[in-house]
Amino acid sequence: MKPCTQCGANNQDGAKFCRQCGSPFVPVPTATQSATQPDPSGQMTQNSSSGQSVGQSYIPPVAQSNVPPQAQPQPAQFGPQPASQPQFSQPGQFQPQSEVKPLITPEMKAEARAFGDWFKTFFLRPSEVGGGKPWYALAVIFATTMLSALAATSEISHGGSSILSMIPFVDSYYISEAVDEAAPFVFVVLWIMFSLYLYGILLVLRLMRALMGDPVTFRTLHDDYAHRLAPWLGLFALAAVFALIHVDVLAITLWVLAVVTQSMWMMVLVYEGDSRRPLDSQWVKFLCVLLQIVLSAIVFIILVTVLSAIVGAIIAGAMHNVLY
Repeated sequence: MKPCTQCGANNQDGAKFCRQCGSPFVPVPTATQSATQPDPSGQMTQNSSSGQSVGQSYIPPVAQSNVPPQAQPQPAQFGPQPASQPQFSQPGQFQPQSEVKPLITPEMKAEARAFGDWFKTFFLRPSEVGGGKPWYALAVIFATTMLSALAATSEISHGGSSILSMIPFVDSYYISEAVDEAAPFVFVVLWIMFSLYLYGILLVLRLMRALMGDPVTFRTLHDDYAHRLAPWLGLFALAAVFALIHVDVLAITLWVLAVVTQSMWMMVLVYEGDSRRPLDSQWVKFLCVLLQIVLSAIVFIILVTVLSAIVGAIIAGAMHNVLY
């Protein structure tokens, strides 16, 4: 039996570790091992063959375990955190973060530049404009109807305030609140209705060209119509500006002129068609213009009826919200 030098427990003579505390026993050097001799200067020498310091106790290596050490809990951190560091998949290998694409790409800039050049020609020389991408014509048409709706909404709000102010026992403050609340909805409804009316009369125009025997397609007619809208776009823009600054008489005059001349221009577009009927072309075009006026009036009456009902409901709802 041999006692443990750490806890004093008795163990078998051949034991390598203490059965009580697990401390290793220091083996007794054999003849094959180099004896530890003190250096004459009192320092310990190192065994050149084993690489151990002479005079040190030999401790057998402990087998490494494949079980990873438990993660130590990290203390809670408060305040601003440091910026994340670059990720490395292997030592010495840098993995860059994914590249952030710009919001405006070079292709978008080139497209905007091309549209700007086209719009400049469209506004300064409408008779020469042509080509372009399909959305150019859509942008011009919806911009024209938007400006028309903006001018009309401003005039309706000004006139509506004057009319509602005549109602007895209603404070002007509540009238102003009701008009301000209804104006955005009225603008959206007018924009939609004006766009529908414009495409309605374009369909009527295409029908008249078909009755004349003109093989033009709706796409060609649509783009040709949009490419020559510059004068009316300018009139509606001026009307909207004057309406916003409360120059109501001039705004209404410009708006009415734009609407009337645009309607007359639709008749001109019928006469520009190619008549291929056996009847004389002048009679064919004249009859098509008469039919165009009737059909356009029907489209106008339908849309005005729907528009009046919607706008009236919006204004009534706004008055109810303000008063009650």
